[in-house]
Amino acid sequence: TVITGQTAETTIASDDLILLSDTSASGALKKMTQANFVSGVGGTNTPAFLVQGPTGGQTLSSGTWTKLTDWTNVYDTASGFDFTNDKYTIPSGQGGKYFVYGFVKYAGSASRRIQIAVYKNGTINQAAGNNVDYYAGVHLGVALEFAASDYIEIYCKIDNGGGGQVMTDNLTERFGAYKIIE
Repeated sequence: TVITGQTAETTIASDDLILLSDTSASGALKKMTQANFVSGVGGTNTPAFLVQGPTGGQTLSSGTWTKLTDWTNVYDTASGFDFTNDKYTIPSGQGGKYFVYGFVKYAGSASRRIQIAVYKNGTINQAAGNNVDYYAGVHLGVALEFAASDYIEIYCKIDNGGGGQVMTDNLTERFGAYKIIE
């Protein structure tokens, strides 16, 4: 009756007390602060980064995996993106599972097969591809496990009769990752 006779609150301060009925201890009443009650709940998906492509474009040879370069920063919560080498290094103490994603658009006028790949520590790890026409693109999203100091890069390849140009639209061509809360 002490609990059921009260009005439900819609807001709470971090130092307010919360009253609990512990069913494993025959309904014993316990109290804790709101701050202690929610500690460890939720979290942020950081570190995280997002870079966008340049407007000048990058020409790819036919059938050759080529690292995409000249990214510009949108955000980087841990300053892990190296713009001189166009790669992201997992910060110290931040190993774990990450969701890595990328999108690249083909700027040629003929139909081609375009592929995008995530490279982990210099080796292809995951790839996706699609047959595209003028200004269509391909995207990739994958969850990967990383240790601190591992690094990731995005590569692209164009097949089916010749190379072509990508990275001509900085508003849509993106590469990013964020740590998954476990």
